[in-house]
Amino acid sequence: MREAKREYIPNFEAFAHYTYADNVPFVARNYGTFGVHFSYDIFDGGKRRATLQVRDAQAAEAQENLARIRDEVQVRVEAAHNKLEQTEQMLAVSRELLAACEEASRVSAQGLEQGTYLRSQAVALKRVISGVHIVPMGMSNAYPIEDQDELTLIDAGYPGKEAAVLEAIRALGRSPDHLRNLIFTHGHPDHIGSAAAIVRETGAKTHMHPLDIPVAESGGPFRPLTPTPGLLGTVMCKLTYHPDKRVNPVAINQPLTDGETLAIAGGIEVIHAPGHCSGQVAFLWRPGQMLFVGDAGTNFMGIGDPVGFENLEEGRASQRKLANLSFDTVAFGHGKPIVHDAMTCVRNVWAQR
Repeated sequence: MREAKREYIPNFEAFAHYTYADNVPFVARNYGTFGVHFSYDIFDGGKRRATLQVRDAQAAEAQENLARIRDEVQVRVEAAHNKLEQTEQMLAVSRELLAACEEASRVSAQGLEQGTYLRSQAVALKRVISGVHIVPMGMSNAYPIEDQDELTLIDAGYPGKEAAVLEAIRALGRSPDHLRNLIFTHGHPDHIGSAAAIVRETGAKTHMHPLDIPVAESGGPFRPLTPTPGLLGTVMCKLTYHPDKRVNPVAINQPLTDGETLAIAGGIEVIHAPGHCSGQVAFLWRPGQMLFVGDAGTNFMGIGDPVGFENLEEGRASQRKLANLSFDTVAFGHGKPIVHDAMTCVRNVWAQR
């Protein structure tokens, strides 16, 4: 019946007639007729079916167009939302950068007036875990590790920050000559900038991966970076990384080897983690199960990428590699350390990269 109905829909036709007659016997002067004609075109040669098929196709196409438009609108809304989030993140990081620059300017002015940076930097030393402290140096971090009468320092921050490190050493009740080793996660200006001055004051032995030794010993220029994907990465890379920048060169005493355990500070394992920088390494301090990732990632508003990569694929592989390690605490070259559930936090972000 349904197919028959589709095939044989009746044609309706309404009609009405009005007649005026004058001097006609037995007939009213005015009269009218009306009615409805309807018929089935049973043998229409398939015209009606073809018409219905065309209309069905048009309706289906309209539905597809509507679905496509709805999907496009959703994609555009999501893209706009993502751009808004990226912009908010960029503004937040820019505020932190501006605050750090303002603080650096304030400290510099105060240091010039007093002839020293030491007192103004004394409050910067913060304990992370037993035996490890963090010395915030603008947007970069250095980490002194205590081992009986010796100290080991991971990274040396931006140029002109040696006073912060020296005051941190004194705040720990040590003298500069107690700093025996200076180990670098990689050879970028924000990690080796004050190295030459620190070595000059302490006599510390320096350690770096061989791929970055030439640039550290020359003081630059540095290899270019491709900004991390996204608006925030592009902006921050342009703001903070300048490959033509020069720093005071520092001699490297000992090249680092992937997989070796340094016989300092109770044992520090070296893990080659290229991507951000070809000579990038991470350090796993065994006594405290603390992982120092350098610039394999950052932690400003949650764990994120560095501002750029020399090789993005290598960087992702290194993040996965580090996520598979066992550790209790993780420290970053930029951003706050994570003390609680550090391994879970890192794996949630990096394990599937």
